[in-house]
Amino acid sequence: MTDDNEDNPWDTVDKIFEFSLRYEQEGKPTPEVVEVAKSISSDEDEYWGIICALRHRSTDDDFNYVKSLIQSSIDKEREIGADILGIFGSPKPIRHDECVDLLVPLLDDLSSDVVDAALMSLGHLSDIKAMDKVLTFINDPDPGRRQSVSHAIGSLEDQRAINSLIILTRDENRDVRNWATFHLGFYSSEHEAFKNKNTPEVQQALLDRTTEEDEEIRGEAILGLASRKHPLARELILKELQTDEIMTYAFEAAEELGDTTLIPALEAYRARHTPEQLSGYYVDCLGNAIKALKEQEEIQKK
Repeated sequence: MTDDNEDNPWDTVDKIFEFSLRYEQEGKPTPEVVEVAKSISSDEDEYWGIICALRHRSTDDDFNYVKSLIQSSIDKEREIGADILGIFGSPKPIRHDECVDLLVPLLDDLSSDVVDAALMSLGHLSDIKAMDKVLTFINDPDPGRRQSVSHAIGSLEDQRAINSLIILTRDENRDVRNWATFHLGFYSSEHEAFKNKNTPEVQQALLDRTTEEDEEIRGEAILGLASRKHPLARELILKELQTDEIMTYAFEAAEELGDTTLIPALEAYRARHTPEQLSGYYVDCLGNAIKALKEQEEIQKK
């Protein structure tokens, strides 16, 4: 989680949305919009705004055009096609199986950008059919590629995918560990599909990351443990709340754990910081945690 002196990730989301809306409203033909995307780096917000706009176009003609991009001899066109297929027909994706079948062969593409795009899109699609091929990249020398693997398998409940995420949480690269911990930590006790994510091995992998110096990785691990009601979660949350770092993971973890004895520590944290330090999303998360725990406290008194 960033502090107030760093770039807000929501600013990027807003910019992408603005570009997407602009291209949707202009209503230019898909080939013309793709030509614009070809001239823009995939690191730019405008590129992703175009991709989002194109994902909303879901007619048969649109799909056939994307297929033609996938089959193109031009690297950038295959990359664009792969990016579109991750959520084709957004906000209600369609042609799932066809998209997977088109993306998996791209994992053998000679262009690293195309491979990365295919891995990321397969992450959106979360299809076990692609897993064996995706896992061949888990030891790739490129950390960006290993990070893409974590996205591609992050939502799968297959034991091989979970074991691979555990391996990636120990990666030497910070970003790889970060995303692998995020995906491994995500858990809901209300869904049977998540049972494989609450094993002793998973819990230990998350515990191992609570000693990270990196606040974001550490916070994601603590949140994951709190969602599993781990006995050490309360102690870890209290330790986080004793720091002066601006963060939200401890707030979210406290709310997820549901331990009302954390209310004093949360209120003390709020009292130690000025409104400027706890602006926007941060103050909302802290306030929501305190409110939820106080409501639970009232229920317990009845």
